[in-house]
Amino acid sequence: MPHNAEKIVHRTYGLLSIIFILFGGFIQITLGSVNNIQTFKLFNIFGLFLDVFGIILLSDLAINAKGKLKIFMDAVYGVTILFTFTVPLGISVFSFADIFLDLPSQSIITAFAGGLMTYLFIPLFLLDGLGDILNAKFYQTTKSRTIFIGWYLLFAGIVMQTIGAILDIFS
Repeated sequence: MPHNAEKIVHRTYGLLSIIFILFGGFIQITLGSVNNIQTFKLFNIFGLFLDVFGIILLSDLAINAKGKLKIFMDAVYGVTILFTFTVPLGISVFSFADIFLDLPSQSIITAFAGGLMTYLFIPLFLLDGLGDILNAKFYQTTKSRTIFIGWYLLFAGIVMQTIGAILDIFS
């Protein structure tokens, strides 16, 4: 990638990170103001988002893209990963809003976001790091990484929805 294009990508991802963190703050304040929010609903909503992101990454469009479409789908991959990480981070960062606002469900949203970050961050960073450290063949191309992350997000979303359904049954 040329040097100028690399700068543009870093600036764009930096700006998107700030926007996604602020979006996480919006979610924190909006959902925190809901009286008696139920955790199983959070599991279902966030599980659906992960499923959608996984399906986008696993679509034939993303995997077999060529030329300009490939560049666009690589950007979608990067933005999807960025969104998946920074929105829960924004929710956690904005948990300080409870100091200024008396939000009834603040602690539930903060605990959920912390668990979500752990659930998403640790496996992805561990697997991504191991793929690079071990120089694993299955993880060397952008296509294979896209497929791997797509399956991970889809599986993580299904697990979250299953947990939400079980919590709903017993609530």
